[in-house]
Amino acid sequence: MLERKKIYQTLDTVLNFSTADETAVILISEDLALTRFANSEIHQNVEERNTTVRVQTICGKRMGVASTNDLTPAGLKEVVSKSMDLAHYAPENPDFPGLLPPEPVPAFEPYSPDVESFTPGKRADAVKTFVKIARASRLSCAGYVSASSSTVSYGNSRGACLSACSSLVNAELITFGETSSGYVSRFSHRLQDIHFEEIAQEAVQKTLQGANPRELQPGEYPVILDTPAVVDILTYLAFYGFNARAVQEKRGFLTDRLGEQIFSPLVNIVDDYTREENIGIPFDYEGAPRQKVILIEKGVARNLVYDSITAFREGKKTTGHALPPPNTWGPVPLNMIFLPGDTPKSEMLQSVQKGLWITRFHYTNTVDPRKFILTGMTRDGTFWIENGQITHGVKNLRFTQNIIDAFRNLSMVSREAYGVGEEWYKAFAPAVKIDSFTFTSATLF
Repeated sequence: MLERKKIYQTLDTVLNFSTADETAVILISEDLALTRFANSEIHQNVEERNTTVRVQTICGKRMGVASTNDLTPAGLKEVVSKSMDLAHYAPENPDFPGLLPPEPVPAFEPYSPDVESFTPGKRADAVKTFVKIARASRLSCAGYVSASSSTVSYGNSRGACLSACSSLVNAELITFGETSSGYVSRFSHRLQDIHFEEIAQEAVQKTLQGANPRELQPGEYPVILDTPAVVDILTYLAFYGFNARAVQEKRGFLTDRLGEQIFSPLVNIVDDYTREENIGIPFDYEGAPRQKVILIEKGVARNLVYDSITAFREGKKTTGHALPPPNTWGPVPLNMIFLPGDTPKSEMLQSVQKGLWITRFHYTNTVDPRKFILTGMTRDGTFWIENGQITHGVKNLRFTQNIIDAFRNLSMVSREAYGVGEEWYKAFAPAVKIDSFTFTSATLF
């Protein structure tokens, strides 16, 4: 990562080159190290150091955005010029309120120096642990382990100047048998929170339990959704539910529903970068302080998240949830937590007479964002539950489900919870029991 002195010099250089009415610059400096493996062998080991400068220039109500990783004076001057050229040809945006003035931001950096100790040798040791435990059960494995450190910095021509560091350790493992597979994923900003033996043992257990899966007729079943499946749903909640732009454009399922009881009283969801479980920084990509936002409280839809444009439309103040420009999505909660409940997973399992345990979903897509109907497939650990016990694996199923109905029929939330997610979105969540979930077709595997 760049030193802070160099970061602030770069921000100043960009702002001094610009002759636009207003200028903002986002600088992201990241060190990424990744070890990827397949067929129980490491096949990729990479390290990357990159710094990207994104320049936003404003001319009246017209906006241009350009980016570069050339930090020389010539490179910075060129990217400012490109941004201003784009602004000249861009249409006016009447909802743009102008860049934000500087505001106090809490000193908060979810950075742990132990990520620097996750060297190629240590990452290889982690993979060795995965492979050893998988092979002991005659399984193969694939996945990755990674560590990154990044600094996000923001400055604008109104005097804002902000910078914060964060770190991230990711581990994803899939173990494979002849007829089944098991998936486990974890993330944290601290290396010490990632327990590689436990990850491997859980994945192996899922694979062995799922061997020789049986067919199951499509229909409605009680389900336990494990954390990865819940996080998949939270991703769509973030972009299509709690996003103020989606509601203002009347395409989000919370349109005209704020203040209503839409989910089970057991559902409590917040966006809070300060929680120990998260990896968020204290400001957004407009330099606004991030606010803790209660999104769902005891099943009631309480709030949305805003950036400056969506807040301006309603005469409100941004909640600090802007994405980098140009942003076609609108504001998004990037530090969501589905708050854990009081029920151990073992008790959730015992409560199911006949139903399904779903590890995760894939190929999930929206059928109707306004009604919040999703479709997708189960994957890497789908099991039949009978009389409170997992009895055998089930061949994967396609679901088509109104998630509002599903979360309204949510009857248990697990005490156990952790962080999981893909590279582009992560969240912290427990497992949940849903009394009725609709599966529309089966697969051959």
